[in-house]
Amino acid sequence: MTWATIASKANRPPAARGLKEAHGPRAGGDVADSSTTRMIKVHENDSPTAVDAPLSCVHQRDDFQHHKSLQREDHDIRPRILSLRLEASTLEALTSIRKAHFPSQASELGAHVTLFHAIPPSSEADLVEVLTQGALLRSPFSLTIGHVKMNKSGSIILLPLYSQDLKKVVEAVQEKLEGVLSAQDAQRFHTAHITLCNKRTPTDTQERFPIVQSALHKAGLSPKTLLTASQLDLWEYRGRAAWRHLRTFEA
Repeated sequence: MTWATIASKANRPPAARGLKEAHGPRAGGDVADSSTTRMIKVHENDSPTAVDAPLSCVHQRDDFQHHKSLQREDHDIRPRILSLRLEASTLEALTSIRKAHFPSQASELGAHVTLFHAIPPSSEADLVEVLTQGALLRSPFSLTIGHVKMNKSGSIILLPLYSQDLKKVVEAVQEKLEGVLSAQDAQRFHTAHITLCNKRTPTDTQERFPIVQSALHKAGLSPKTLLTASQLDLWEYRGRAAWRHLRTFEA
């Protein structure tokens, strides 16, 4: 798991114009509090999500729901999450597969592609600047699907996605936010991924692996299939099952 340390000493409101904004449901989160720093626990292989929103991005442990240190009004200290939004038909197919292979208590979370898991809210203006100025998002992303695989623990099935243009975007954000990102978000970008099966025993996951492969093939999502994505979504972390959608960046 990764610990993201979010300093809550500056409030720099976003200044970009012409960006979409929507509000989603709210929920509490599990945070260890101090007078100057908030410590937020994020599982390495988990992903946030938004309810009643187009894309999701990290689920946390169930006990996050019971911790009340972080109040709903604490907008200025909640980390931001940046995700890639796939085209609707692809997202729908992947979400259907995901729901079939997650336990029922976690199946409400849709498929998602997380790029950054815990951006400090004090760096939101810098993030907006790098994504809205220049030609960084000049055209839709073309992504190539890799092979479906299981991680080392055998509990998660991943669908790698590769895009040279997406890599440039991630690296530009990392350069702009150098020194404030978590170790997970600052690491070298190779491929993005979609978690299709999680929170199962290793044996159960192994049994589901060929089923997921078959479902992907039937959905036309075999290896080397080309996908397109034209939007990035920015979220505010609000707990295990609810994220507030803040902005959409158009490519």
